[in-house]
Amino acid sequence: MYDILHNFLNSLVENEISYLLVILIFTLFYSFSKIRKSLDQLCYFQSQNAEMLKKQTELLSHIADTYDQISENCCSIGEIESDISQIRHTMDVIHKYRLPDKEEQELLDRIKLDNEFSKKTGL
Repeated sequence: MYDILHNFLNSLVENEISYLLVILIFTLFYSFSKIRKSLDQLCYFQSQNAEMLKKQTELLSHIADTYDQISENCCSIGEIESDISQIRHTMDVIHKYRLPDKEEQELLDRIKLDNEFSKKTGL
């Protein structure tokens, strides 16, 4: 195989300068093919980076929306806590100053009548 290639090169090349030119041409062809492959990879990676950047931008906008919703919920949680404290205060007032039920009211009325009767009769 080597002999065939050598004979081929010898037939193409008559002197050393021509031989070097042939080697230079093959080297340039190889270099250009490598550069072309690198450029193709670079274009591919740029397109991939563009897609990834688009996805990251979408995720960031989704995260920003979620953060806005959470911050709104935090405000509403504060409002809910103040409402709960107002309800507790109202329940405490109702419990403290609650009206008597029917049986308690009858007992209080009897006590009141007994006190009035005692004052009038002097007992």
